[in-house]
Amino acid sequence: TGKPIPSQLVTALPSVTNYGQHAGGSLHSIIFVAALPPLGFSTFCLETDPGPVEVLEQAVSPDVPVTLENEYLALEFCNNSLCKITNKETGVAVLAAQSWLWYNASVGNNESEQASGAYIFRPNSSKAIPVFTGTPKMHLARGEVADEVHQTFGPWVSQRVRLGKESRYAEITYTVGPINSSDGLGKEIVSRIVTNLNTSGQCLTDSNGREMLQRKRDYRPTWRLNQTELVAGNYYPVTTALAINDSTAQLTVLTDASQAGTGCVRDGEVELMTHRCLLHDDSRGVGEPLNETESATPYDAGVPEGQHYGPGLVTRGKHLLLLDRLAAAAASWRPLVDRLHMAPLPFFHSGVADPAAASYSALMELPKNVELVTLAWWHADQILLRLAHQFGINEDAELSKPVTVDVGQLFKGRRVLAIDERGLSA
Repeated sequence: TGKPIPSQLVTALPSVTNYGQHAGGSLHSIIFVAALPPLGFSTFCLETDPGPVEVLEQAVSPDVPVTLENEYLALEFCNNSLCKITNKETGVAVLAAQSWLWYNASVGNNESEQASGAYIFRPNSSKAIPVFTGTPKMHLARGEVADEVHQTFGPWVSQRVRLGKESRYAEITYTVGPINSSDGLGKEIVSRIVTNLNTSGQCLTDSNGREMLQRKRDYRPTWRLNQTELVAGNYYPVTTALAINDSTAQLTVLTDASQAGTGCVRDGEVELMTHRCLLHDDSRGVGEPLNETESATPYDAGVPEGQHYGPGLVTRGKHLLLLDRLAAAAASWRPLVDRLHMAPLPFFHSGVADPAAASYSALMELPKNVELVTLAWWHADQILLRLAHQFGINEDAELSKPVTVDVGQLFKGRRVLAIDERGLSA
């Protein structure tokens, strides 16, 4: 349109390699809200401001409460840690104390010789240990597009919590590692949120991004479980979503990558495992510990071979937090899953932008509960099209209902001549 849009300069997260080395990158990032059409693009022009770079950021004392707030959501921080979330639209509020901890990986004991490793999660205790002792350091930045805090939990865990001015969710971007294993202990790192929801030992996890499955502490629906691992026995694969709820509210955490997690070990708690550094093999075929370092001695050089040394692995990822009434929860988090896992691809070009190509869309707008899964060439004059219903059965009173899509009117400027139905394995 040629008109300025709101933007904000923020402190960039440290640009590091997979093993924690400095990778260059700018000290600052620019953020703005981009409205994008379906299956298309929008063009934005970035210009350098000749004035001085100014980022409004301040250190926060632990005894000063901080609130990130917009029209829809409020996040309260006590003692420099998240402590409460409020959905301002519905009035739903929960205590939500976040912390970072690690489980001490088992190396085998009298009950079992099984060690925690690449294929096995087996902590030696159901009690997790804080990643550091003390109060997190926190910096606060406010602006026209978003408010955010940067927190440091000791030497190898940090995170940014961002709340956009128009967002109904909080975005946590964490950086974990290299994990300190100099004490000889394997560590499995988790982010935990403790709430006051009455969950009765139950939680929800997604089935490969599709239907949500009800999980129950120390229970399996098809056989009688003899629970011997109080933590690991209640951990589940989380591809996209983990949720806990009661009759009043649901707290949902979305992940940008497959992780292990649980909301069943203790009532009202959710935790997701973000990183692991293990010093013993679990004897499941890998033949070495899950201790990823920058270097290792060759495996064909005699003894010692396959010895790990150098800096350990650093992971960075995102968790999105949503709080809503139970009946409205799916309508909030389901569309966000696609935005998180199929993020827009940025392309850059230097020079003058073409106003005629400022925006384009090849697709008519789909119903709110339908997503485009696949659009790919099948033959020279055929494409493979996959559409999917986003919502599970009874997840939402309206959006879970069947919906009709007119494929003949789906593509702008194109006419569909014929349709052949294919199986799901196509």
